Amino acid sequence: MDDRDGPKFADDFYAHLFKGASSDAGTADLEKAAEALHLAVTNLRREPGISFSRWVPFVHYGI
Repeated sequence: MDDRDGPKFADDFYAHLFKGASSDAGTADLEKAAEALHLAVTNLRREPGISFSRWVPFVHYGI
């Protein structure tokens, strides 16, 4: 992973995972992990000048 992509990617990923969570509990909806990954990768790919090698490392293994 390119160091430039980590913070932005993590922000996008966790923002989706915690979307709709109450601020008290702060519980992530782990059933949305694949969707959160997809959205974060899509946002990264939309940035100008992002090559294949910068977004391809992000994969989801699981259900």
